[in-house]
Amino acid sequence: MKMKKLNQIFNYKLEIFNPKKNTEKIKKLLKRLKNEFLEKINNLGKI
Repeated sequence: MKMKKLNQIFNYKLEIFNPKKNTEKIKKLLKRLKNEFLEKINNLGKI
């Protein structure tokens, strides 16, 4: 449940920061950062 909420927040932020002029490179970078962040949150939950 928590993960889903975090994903929604991230997707919302990505929409704000991704006007059409942004390149695929920036989108990929943001996506990678998002995934790394979610992974860290996930790992914290396992401790």
